[in-house]
Amino acid sequence: MRSAIHNLRRGNPKGPNLAAAHGDGSVTIRLTRGFACVVDAADYAAVRSYRWQADVTPSGLVYAKATVGRSSIRMHSLLCPCEAGFIPDHKDGDGLNNRRANLRPATYGQNLQNRSAPAKRGGAFVQFKGVCWNKRRQKWASYINVGGKRLHLGVHADEADAARNYDAAALKYHGKFARLNFPKAVCA
Repeated sequence: MRSAIHNLRRGNPKGPNLAAAHGDGSVTIRLTRGFACVVDAADYAAVRSYRWQADVTPSGLVYAKATVGRSSIRMHSLLCPCEAGFIPDHKDGDGLNNRRANLRPATYGQNLQNRSAPAKRGGAFVQFKGVCWNKRRQKWASYINVGGKRLHLGVHADEADAARNYDAAALKYHGKFARLNFPKAVCA
C-alpha cells in the first residue's frame, strides 16, 4: 500500500486509485496532483479499473480523466453517456462531483449557461456572473447571453443589485441550467 501512495505522489501511479467508501453511499477516489473525486458507491465498479488522474483545464476547472490507449475519457462522460448533441453537465459546477444526482445531459449551450463567472474579465476582477463595470456611466451593468446574443439588462449603482437583476433574467432565459449569483435568495 505504501508503494501505491508513493507512486501516486510521483504522478506515475500503478494499479488502481486509492478509494474510500463513505456511509452516505459515496466513494472518494484519490487522483493525481492532490485532488480527489466523488462517485456513488453503485458506480464505483464501473470506474475502479481505470487509472484516474486530475485534468486541470486552462480555466481552472478540474476533472477526473483516464487514458485508454491513445485517447482519454473523463469520468463524467463514462458515468453519464449522452445522445448525439448532448454532453454531461455537472449541476453544481464541480467537475470532481460525479454523483448521479449531480450529472445530467445538456446541450453545449446549456452547459455554458451553467458556468460560473470568470475570476477576471476585461482586466478587472468581478464578483458576480453577468455583471461588469460600465466606465462611461460609472455604474455596474448587468447582461445575459441568450441564443448567441448579449442582452443588456440595465445599469445599477450597486454591484449586488446588478447581480440580482442578472439572476432574474437567468431564471427566465436559462431555467434549470441557470447559474445564479444568489441561489439561496431564490429558494427562500
